[in-house]
Amino acid sequence: MIRKSHHPVNRGGGKQIALPLSFNNGGDDDRLIVSPGIAALMDHIANWREWPGVASIVTGPAKSGKSRMASRFAALSSGYAVDDAETQSAEDLFHIWNRAASENKPLLLLSQKLPSEWDIAIPDIKSRIASAQLWHIGPPDEEMLIGLLHKHAHDQGLHIADDVVHYLARRMERSYQEAQFMIEEAGHLSSELRKPINLAMAKQLLQARSEEHQAGLFDGEGSD
Repeated sequence: MIRKSHHPVNRGGGKQIALPLSFNNGGDDDRLIVSPGIAALMDHIANWREWPGVASIVTGPAKSGKSRMASRFAALSSGYAVDDAETQSAEDLFHIWNRAASENKPLLLLSQKLPSEWDIAIPDIKSRIASAQLWHIGPPDEEMLIGLLHKHAHDQGLHIADDVVHYLARRMERSYQEAQFMIEEAGHLSSELRKPINLAMAKQLLQARSEEHQAGLFDGEGSD
């Protein structure tokens, strides 16, 4: 889902709107379906001339479509898009912000972290970030996972039945990366067994992931 806040620093006081997010389940990774959820954010990007300030910020987990949004933004506006903004120094953000303002171009900052988690010590740039509009892409819901699983299967040339997709979506970790990983592993297993992807394979994959997570938890407990 997508959440929009007009007060990105004061999360408690900001107005938030929850919306579903969907991707194209065709083969074109550079396209995003303008579904009811993504439409609000894509309209905001397309209408960059109406932004109240120079910059907007989009945050969300890996594989959630931020880079494709940045490409669309750059093509539409000829503005500046900074991916992984949380890794940029405050000085670099300060200069790119001033450059965008001086050239009368919009600036889109994209990050996996909320701005409150960025290491920003310069008060001026910190204030600018606080005043920018913030859009946050949250974890995928079940409907979104279904679309992602179909998309990744299509991209890899795999056939996966609807009942298998729904079975996985109801039980797997709600993560964009996990959706891609599950399809990759399903493809490997299908090739190894020389069988189409079926429910038995889905159960096997989920069991293996559960055991991996459990092993990780035990490893963490023993590391202190």
